[in-house]
Amino acid sequence: MSEASPKKEFALAGLKSLAGNLAKLDQVATEGRVLELDPSQVVPSLQVRTSFIEIEELADSIKQGGQHTPITVGPMDTDTGKYPLLMGERRWRAVQLIPGLKIRCIVDASQRSAADLIKAQVTENEQRNGLLPHEVGIAIQRYKEARLADGVKLTYPQIATEWSKPLHYINVHAGLTDLPECILSLITNNITRDSEMLFSLKTLHKLEPETCEKFIAEAKDQPDLLTRATARNMAREAKARATQQENGGNATGGLNGNAGAEKQSGASGFASTQAASTAAPSSNSGAGEEQGSAGAEAVAAGQVDVGGTGRSAEPSKGSESGQAQGAPQEKSRPKSVTRDIDANRIVIAVNIVREETTKGLLLVNKVVDGQPGKCVVEITKQGKQTELIVDTDCIEIVTMAELAAIE
Repeated sequence: MSEASPKKEFALAGLKSLAGNLAKLDQVATEGRVLELDPSQVVPSLQVRTSFIEIEELADSIKQGGQHTPITVGPMDTDTGKYPLLMGERRWRAVQLIPGLKIRCIVDASQRSAADLIKAQVTENEQRNGLLPHEVGIAIQRYKEARLADGVKLTYPQIATEWSKPLHYINVHAGLTDLPECILSLITNNITRDSEMLFSLKTLHKLEPETCEKFIAEAKDQPDLLTRATARNMAREAKARATQQENGGNATGGLNGNAGAEKQSGASGFASTQAASTAAPSSNSGAGEEQGSAGAEAVAAGQVDVGGTGRSAEPSKGSESGQAQGAPQEKSRPKSVTRDIDANRIVIAVNIVREETTKGLLLVNKVVDGQPGKCVVEITKQGKQTELIVDTDCIEIVTMAELAAIE
């Protein structure tokens, strides 16, 4: 067999080089232009959106009025002749339901990192048909991992800055990445997309799965039960019960007795929780009453180390916590009783919710000058009491009680 002559090899290499250059020129020529492609020429890539709903409705809209906004694709892969989809998967899926219709695309050859592409997809989706709450959480997690792969370890406050979002938004959505099926069904069945409510329900499910599942089942039949305040208060009550059990307290009296009645009475019990939530002048006020009662029980007679700080609190006079542990369980909670105390004697135990939850005390006698969105908390770190300045939207009040008197 005769070997190819040097001239032929040179010519063949020249043709390959020319073909490559022509492909590059074609990419440059198409960059920024609107192309009409067959949907099969576009291949999807990893997207922040994972649930594609109402695609048929979108297809009908495109069929009647046309595709107003092109999708965004990357440069054509010269090996496959296809374009990677960057943004617009809902439109791409909808066009595929319309036989013979071409899809309008814009080629974006920008060199983006994986993290930048995730952020761009989140922004684009929020401007159109917003992402579902858990999809935002997954996007936050992927963004954090992508930045870590680039050698940058980010905290949630730093992500909030880079995304131009409130820290509370990042904290709440980051906690929605692994929702139980019963909570996820509220989203997929288009019952609610309230991230605050979903976060509270997830907290409740983690502590008391059966209570959460029962509440959701009944709320599907009675949608009025499903409110942010009700979910938040049920989660707080479950936390109070868990705290009492951890500290060997009576987990069946007072507030827990009320919760037990809710479990027994079904929808009427949940409705009573909702009524307690809405009867207060504001959500904070309503939370304060329940936390005051829970706090009195949780720190009764100095049994509980408030917020892990080594300081104890005493129950308010006339509160349910003054009952003996052997007292009979009550089916419902009596009306809350309030009394005035010296503001310097109030103990507010809090959770500092960041990447990890830390217990502490809110210092009501200190403020951060010029920064009303921040507060001062005291935590115990390595056996020593330390003061921290944190964002107020990271603070979750657990209990409120009076500082125990020193004999």
